[in-house]
Amino acid sequence: MRVLAINDNLFVMPEGMTTRQTQSLIGFLVQMQTVESHYNFTTGAHMFDLGNRFADVRMVEVTITPDAKAKHDQSYTDYMSAKEKKAAQAT
Repeated sequence: MRVLAINDNLFVMPEGMTTRQTQSLIGFLVQMQTVESHYNFTTGAHMFDLGNRFADVRMVEVTITPDAKAKHDQSYTDYMSAKEKKAAQAT
């Protein structure tokens, strides 16, 4: 599975996309400049300005884990239970 990382967000590439199409897409994406959001505390408005960096685009290797979200949730529950138990024993 080919995965494209854009500023640390991961996207699965379509199965039928050729290497040339992927290279063209990446070539386009690396030219995109970031936009920064700033909040005006006086007026309560959001303002936008051009950022000082371009998109970080790269192909990455990932391993797809079935039921990853469920496993994450269970491991977090177990971790928090152990942490709370340890804190209770310390007092």
